Amino acid sequence: MTDDALCTSITQHLEQLTARLRRADAQQAAQILARAVDMERGILSKVHDLVSAGSRASRNHAADGSFPAEAWLALGRAANTLANLTIDLEQHQEVFEKIGKQPPAPATAPPKATAFVARGRHR
Repeated sequence: MTDDALCTSITQHLEQLTARLRRADAQQAAQILARAVDMERGILSKVHDLVSAGSRASRNHAADGSFPAEAWLALGRAANTLANLTIDLEQHQEVFEKIGKQPPAPATAPPKATAFVARGRHR
């Protein structure tokens, strides 16, 4: 698989997961978020690893003049920001895991119409 194909595949999978999260009930959303913010295996952590590796690679290429130094610095700042976000969100992982393990709330019956509502506007 080429680098471009791999990036495209990962992007498509993230788009699918985002769509599922948008449609998810509370339990499903919590399960997705618990996995996403997992400090060791979560998506956010892996994106941090990718940006950190990009920062190191761009530092090496900036040293030989192939990359602009600004690109290296920007990737370094992004890696630091992602590290901080990962730490901030990781503290909520247990809450998401707890919600994700709760049985779904039972469906409630729709409210019954009162006599006034059922009667309508008959005069």
